[in-house]
Amino acid sequence: PLSAQPCSKVVYGDINEWKGGLQPRFLISSELINLLNEAQQTRNTLFTTNRKILTNCRSGYLAALYKLREMVVRIVEMLPVEDQANLTLRSVNGDFLPVHFYYPEIYWD
Repeated sequence: PLSAQPCSKVVYGDINEWKGGLQPRFLISSELINLLNEAQQTRNTLFTTNRKILTNCRSGYLAALYKLREMVVRIVEMLPVEDQANLTLRSVNGDFLPVHFYYPEIYWD
């Protein structure tokens, strides 16, 4: 204190003497806060784990799609020329079975 004298203050008082003593109060215990923190950490860990699994799954499907596309291109190339002319699977720009790319780094689940 500025006066350099020890202060004396009643820390524990009678609840009947306190003005707001009869008002309802919501007390938050440290156990409740710890439970909420643990629940949030568990949720974040579960989300991160599931997001990694989903990203790996999508990357695997992308690789499988490329392999399937290569096999279809090989089959079409083995067809006789007259059968290839009847195929209407080519897109406007001439690319056979276009693949829409998925970038796992920028995808938000």
